[in-house]
Amino acid sequence: MATERTGACSPWLQATLEGQAAKVQELPKGSRGLRGGSLKTRKTKRAVFGAVLLAGASTVAPAFGAEAPPSVQIRNLTVDIHVAANGGSVETIHSEIRANNAATAMRLGQTAIGYDSSLVDLKIVEAHTLKQGGAKIPVSASAIYDQAAPDAAQAPMFTEQRAKTIVFPQFASGDTAVYTIRLTSKQPLIARQYWYGDLFSRIAAFDNVRETITAPKSLPLAVENHGVAFSKSARGNDIVYSWRYAAPKPVEAAQTLVSPLDSEPRFFVSTFKNYAELGRIYARLSDPMSAVTPKIRVLANQITGNVTDRRIQAQRIYEWVSQHIRYVAVELGKGSLEPHAAETVLSNGYGDCKDHVVLLSALLKAKNIASYGVLINATNSYTLTSVPTFIQLDHIIIWIPEFKTYADSSAIVAPFGILPFQEYGKPVVYVDQVHAAQGRIPVLQPGLASVTTRTASHLGKDGVLSGVTTTSTSGPYTILLRSVGLAAQ
Repeated sequence: MATERTGACSPWLQATLEGQAAKVQELPKGSRGLRGGSLKTRKTKRAVFGAVLLAGASTVAPAFGAEAPPSVQIRNLTVDIHVAANGGSVETIHSEIRANNAATAMRLGQTAIGYDSSLVDLKIVEAHTLKQGGAKIPVSASAIYDQAAPDAAQAPMFTEQRAKTIVFPQFASGDTAVYTIRLTSKQPLIARQYWYGDLFSRIAAFDNVRETITAPKSLPLAVENHGVAFSKSARGNDIVYSWRYAAPKPVEAAQTLVSPLDSEPRFFVSTFKNYAELGRIYARLSDPMSAVTPKIRVLANQITGNVTDRRIQAQRIYEWVSQHIRYVAVELGKGSLEPHAAETVLSNGYGDCKDHVVLLSALLKAKNIASYGVLINATNSYTLTSVPTFIQLDHIIIWIPEFKTYADSSAIVAPFGILPFQEYGKPVVYVDQVHAAQGRIPVLQPGLASVTTRTASHLGKDGVLSGVTTTSTSGPYTILLRSVGLAAQ
């Protein structure tokens, strides 16, 4: 699931999340569903400056101490966003990034700007190389290339992610890549709702950052700030929200196992009043997709057969969906946030996590078993923004209150009622038009996850040692062991 660039998260935030995600153990493809901005930190989504920033900052380590400058110097960054009453927006970004060594210049000299062509129009307003001596060399129109996003062909999803790549002329160490872009939303992901966030990595050098969001008074924004200067003022019928940030001296990267969303300087805005409202609004998008059609009802009866035990009915339905609906995300247009209809998912035989949930919900509903979708973070973020956004909600699973059971069928090999390790203890949002609420999945209790290995060896008279090793697991370790078995096939 995903919230795209418009009204979701800034290029800096998106790229920082991508860089952080690369350090985290890769999740099974089936559990990567709701990810992509707001429901997915998608690897195929390349950010405007952040991908370049992280490429330079992470692979070309800045020299700390002495007088050596950092590899990448963000000399100036301005972001001006105008939000319309319907939640649409126009975002103008001006960036000046200097490469302070030859290796970084090789990366900055070819800058890819990612965008979703179904949701936004992207225009390169101006771009030039600013030489160390002050000369400006314009980028010609023929040196701007529009192409499919990197890695898109290898990802288990179909999107309209594109990238405009700017090739800066005569770019060398000491030069600055300067460009201005404008992103105009074609449609808001959710009508009359807007959310946005930005994050600044401490390992990067920021000389000057200024961001503003101008929104009508009829669309008030709640604001959350961490380590970023903030001010707000009225301008006619609008409110102008402004942020400033500067950190010209980067710090060495600290080893951390949690998301930068939990620790780095950052800010977020949102029109949602609380997470319960967010859950209700999302339910209005997803509930119609889990309608019980005749085809769904027939399948539910076939799956459950003559079983009358309701928990076993739910387990059989869950296992059928896990085994028969392979993970493929089709995220065209609003498909990054909205699921497909359950019968469509059934006919296709594939879908992402939000598609798994609507089909599972429809089949359970056909047997009069109630369930709710549960929005969650499936990576390494253990908080939610205090102002309600989708930014940390990158995945969706299901809650069956009758059996007090959470289930994640898009994890493919997870037994019924067992979640991947990374989903325990997480804050969540229950999706329902009546019972939507913020909550938390309980932590995994001691003793519920174990690995037992037994080896029987035999040393023959010929000196050959042979034997059999048997591994048995419980809890989430079962998912890992089953994944090994699946891979071995």
